[in-house]
Amino acid sequence: MLNQVQHDDGGMAGIGWKADIRYVIHQVMRLLLALALTALLQSGCSRAEQQACTAARSHWQKPTFGPGLHTLWDRVTLDHKGEIFWNGSKISNQEFERLLMASVKLEPRPDVYLEAEMGVPCRTLEAVRDQMEKALGCQSVGSTCLEGYPNFIPLPNGS
Repeated sequence: MLNQVQHDDGGMAGIGWKADIRYVIHQVMRLLLALALTALLQSGCSRAEQQACTAARSHWQKPTFGPGLHTLWDRVTLDHKGEIFWNGSKISNQEFERLLMASVKLEPRPDVYLEAEMGVPCRTLEAVRDQMEKALGCQSVGSTCLEGYPNFIPLPNGS
């Protein structure tokens, strides 16, 4: 004998085992939807995080590499976690300050260019820019401060 089944949510699922399966599938779907929404909300996708950091400072240049003579250069990279790398080696903030101060004393003075990964914390990017401005005098004529990924100029045909 088949009877209607009343479930704990108070609803009547229908008659027989097929109704029980439909009820279970419905409950699983509700649970999966709730889990997906929770994961989305906790993924860090807030409105504040979606904004990009400010563009490179107007008095800084974009690095360009191509044929011909080149000056010395040092590359500062910020990863998406805000960690600092100097020519590919991870360094502390104190080491960064020391290396900036040392680069000012070199002859010829190297260009220092900054690369920032997508998602770098904007506060960290601005702090690094400020440190470079202070140590390297980026607003002066002949500044050695550059930012961005380099433009590569191809060799002319036949070279």
